[in-house]
Amino acid sequence: SLDHRELFLGTVIHASEYSDFRPFKGKHVVVVGAANTGVDICEDLAHGSAASITMVQRGPMCVVSRDNIAKVLQQIWPDNIPVEISDFKSASMPLGLIKDFNIANQAQQWEAEKVLYDKLRKAGVKLWLGPEGEGQLILANQRAGGKRCS
Repeated sequence: SLDHRELFLGTVIHASEYSDFRPFKGKHVVVVGAANTGVDICEDLAHGSAASITMVQRGPMCVVSRDNIAKVLQQIWPDNIPVEISDFKSASMPLGLIKDFNIANQAQQWEAEKVLYDKLRKAGVKLWLGPEGEGQLILANQRAGGKRCS
Protein backbone atom coordinates (compact mmCIF):
# COMPACT_ATOMS: atom_id res chain seq x y z
CA SER A 1 0.00 0.00 0.00
CA LEU A 2 1.15 3.49 -0.84
CA ASP A 3 1.83 5.94 1.99
CA HIS A 4 -0.06 9.10 1.01
CA ARG A 5 2.72 11.25 2.45
CA GLU A 6 4.90 10.03 -0.42
CA LEU A 7 2.54 11.85 -2.80
CA PHE A 8 2.84 15.14 -0.90
CA LEU A 9 5.80 17.21 -2.04
CA GLY A 10 5.84 19.60 0.90
CA THR A 11 7.22 19.35 4.41
CA VAL A 12 5.49 17.06 6.92
CA ILE A 13 6.40 17.35 10.59
CA HIS A 14 4.88 16.37 13.91
CA ALA A 15 4.02 19.16 16.35
CA SER A 16 6.85 17.96 18.60
CA GLU A 17 9.28 18.89 15.81
CA TYR A 18 7.88 22.41 15.31
CA SER A 19 10.16 25.10 16.69
CA ASP A 20 9.26 28.37 14.97
CA PHE A 21 7.55 29.97 11.98
CA ARG A 22 10.62 30.90 9.92
CA PRO A 23 10.72 27.81 7.64
CA PHE A 24 7.03 28.44 6.82
CA LYS A 25 7.15 32.19 6.12
CA GLY A 26 5.22 32.91 2.92
CA LYS A 27 4.06 29.28 2.61
CA HIS A 28 0.62 27.69 2.66
CA VAL A 29 0.40 25.57 5.80
CA VAL A 30 -2.05 22.92 6.98
CA VAL A 31 -2.10 22.11 10.70
CA VAL A 32 -3.87 18.86 11.50
CA GLY A 33 -5.30 19.04 14.99
CA ALA A 34 -7.18 21.76 16.80
CA ALA A 35 -6.17 21.14 20.39
CA ASN A 36 -3.98 23.56 22.36
CA THR A 37 -0.79 22.70 20.48
CA GLY A 38 -2.42 23.05 17.06
CA VAL A 39 -3.90 26.41 18.01
CA ASP A 40 -0.55 27.60 19.40
CA ILE A 41 1.22 26.61 16.19
CA CYS A 42 -1.42 28.35 14.05
CA GLU A 43 -1.06 31.52 16.10
CA ASP A 44 2.73 31.43 15.77
CA LEU A 45 2.47 30.87 12.00
CA ALA A 46 0.01 33.77 11.67
CA HIS A 47 2.41 36.12 13.48
CA GLY A 48 5.23 34.73 11.34
CA SER A 49 3.62 35.67 8.02
CA ALA A 50 2.62 32.30 6.61
CA ALA A 51 0.81 32.86 3.27
CA SER A 52 -2.19 30.91 4.55
CA ILE A 53 -3.02 28.60 7.43
CA THR A 54 -5.68 25.91 7.41
CA MET A 55 -6.42 24.06 10.63
CA VAL A 56 -8.11 20.66 10.30
CA GLN A 57 -10.38 19.81 13.20
CA ARG A 58 -11.59 16.21 13.54
CA GLY A 59 -14.17 16.85 16.22
CA PRO A 60 -15.32 19.47 18.70
CA MET A 61 -12.90 20.67 21.34
CA CYS A 62 -13.06 22.10 24.82
CA VAL A 63 -11.24 25.43 25.05
CA VAL A 64 -10.50 27.46 28.15
CA SER A 65 -8.57 30.72 27.97
CA ARG A 66 -5.42 31.08 29.98
CA ASP A 67 -7.02 34.01 31.87
CA ASN A 68 -9.85 31.82 33.11
CA ILE A 69 -7.50 28.95 33.92
CA ALA A 70 -5.39 31.43 35.91
CA LYS A 71 -8.48 32.52 37.87
CA VAL A 72 -9.34 28.92 38.73
CA LEU A 73 -5.74 28.13 39.72
CA GLN A 74 -5.65 31.25 41.91
CA GLN A 75 -8.79 30.02 43.68
CA ILE A 76 -7.29 26.57 44.24
CA TRP A 77 -3.82 27.83 45.19
CA PRO A 78 -4.34 31.31 46.72
CA ASP A 79 -1.22 33.27 47.60
CA ASN A 80 -2.12 33.50 51.30
CA ILE A 81 -2.33 29.71 51.88
CA PRO A 82 0.70 27.39 51.95
CA VAL A 83 1.02 25.33 48.75
CA GLU A 84 1.04 22.07 50.73
CA ILE A 85 -2.40 22.82 52.16
CA SER A 86 -3.82 23.81 48.77
CA ASP A 87 -2.29 20.68 47.22
CA PHE A 88 -3.95 18.53 49.88
CA LYS A 89 -7.34 20.21 49.44
CA SER A 90 -7.13 19.90 45.65
CA ALA A 91 -6.09 16.24 45.73
CA SER A 92 -8.88 15.40 48.18
CA MET A 93 -11.66 16.70 45.90
CA PRO A 94 -13.24 13.69 44.13
CA LEU A 95 -13.23 14.04 40.34
CA GLY A 96 -16.81 12.76 40.23
CA LEU A 97 -17.88 15.70 42.40
CA ILE A 98 -15.97 18.16 40.21
CA LYS A 99 -17.71 16.62 37.19
CA ASP A 100 -21.11 17.08 38.85
CA PHE A 101 -20.31 20.74 39.67
CA ASN A 102 -19.15 21.40 36.11
CA ILE A 103 -22.22 19.78 34.55
CA ALA A 104 -24.49 21.82 36.83
CA ASN A 105 -22.61 25.01 35.90
CA GLN A 106 -22.37 24.63 32.12
CA ALA A 107 -24.12 27.95 31.44
CA GLN A 108 -21.50 29.79 33.53
CA GLN A 109 -18.68 27.99 31.71
CA TRP A 110 -20.04 29.07 28.31
CA GLU A 111 -20.65 32.64 29.54
CA ALA A 112 -17.17 32.99 31.07
CA GLU A 113 -15.60 32.40 27.62
CA LYS A 114 -18.32 34.03 25.46
CA VAL A 115 -16.05 36.52 23.67
CA LEU A 116 -13.44 33.86 22.86
CA TYR A 117 -16.06 31.28 21.86
CA ASP A 118 -17.82 33.74 19.54
CA LYS A 119 -14.53 34.41 17.73
CA LEU A 120 -13.69 30.72 17.46
CA ARG A 121 -17.17 29.81 16.17
CA LYS A 122 -16.96 32.60 13.59
CA ALA A 123 -13.73 31.00 12.36
CA GLY A 124 -15.51 27.64 12.07
CA VAL A 125 -14.18 25.94 15.20
CA LYS A 126 -16.53 23.39 16.77
CA LEU A 127 -16.71 23.68 20.55
CA TRP A 128 -18.08 21.57 23.39
CA LEU A 129 -17.66 21.04 27.11
CA GLY A 130 -17.71 17.25 26.80
CA PRO A 131 -20.50 14.76 26.22
CA GLU A 132 -22.16 15.76 29.49
CA GLY A 133 -20.72 19.26 29.84
CA GLU A 134 -18.09 18.10 32.31
CA GLY A 135 -15.42 20.56 31.18
CA GLN A 136 -11.73 20.52 30.37
CA LEU A 137 -10.30 19.13 33.62
CA ILE A 138 -12.45 16.00 33.51
CA LEU A 139 -11.99 15.54 29.74
CA ALA A 140 -8.21 15.85 30.10
CA ASN A 141 -8.14 13.40 33.00
CA GLN A 142 -10.17 10.80 31.12
CA ARG A 143 -8.28 11.19 27.84
CA ALA A 144 -4.93 10.94 29.62
CA GLY A 145 -5.80 7.53 31.02
CA GLY A 146 -7.84 8.39 34.07
CA LYS A 147 -10.91 6.32 34.73
CA ARG A 148 -14.37 7.58 33.85
CA CYS A 149 -15.94 9.74 36.53
CA SER A 150 -19.55 9.01 37.41
